Amino acid sequence: MITAIYVVAMASLYLTYSWYLILLKRLSRTRRVDWPMRRHDRASHGRDFVAQYSPFALLLLGVVEIGGASAATLHGLGLMLVAGALLHCRAYGFPARLGTGMAAMVLVTGMYALTGALAVAQLTGLVEMPDTALVQQLADRR
Repeated sequence: MITAIYVVAMASLYLTYSWYLILLKRLSRTRRVDWPMRRHDRASHGRDFVAQYSPFALLLLGVVEIGGASAATLHGLGLMLVAGALLHCRAYGFPARLGTGMAAMVLVTGMYALTGALAVAQLTGLVEMPDTALVQQLADRR
C-alpha cells in the first residue's frame, strides 16, 4: 500500500521533531541562557502540526487508495502532505521564515481538498474505479 509509505514518513517526522525538542529541553537545563526554551517553544509547532494534520490526511489518502486511485495521484497527494509538514517546521524554526508557513498551509489544505473531492467522486461514481488488485481483494472478502 502506498499510504503506508506516507504513514511511515509522517511518523518519522513526528519522532524527529520529538527528539529535537527533548534535546532542546536538555540544553535549557544545562545552560544558563534562555535561547533553548525560546527555540523549543517555536520548534514545538512543527511537531504539533504533524500531530494535528497527519491523521485525517492519511485517513483520506487511504480511502482514496482503496477507491482505486492511481499510484501517481497517491504519491502526489502524499508528497504534498510531507512537503507541507517540512515547510511548516521550517517556518517556525529559529529564526522564523514567514513565507514558508503560508506555503505549508496551502499545500496541506490543497491536499485535503483534492483528496476529499476525489474520495467523493469515487463514492458517487463520477470517477471510474479501475480493477486494481486491492479493490479486487476487498471485493473477494465480501
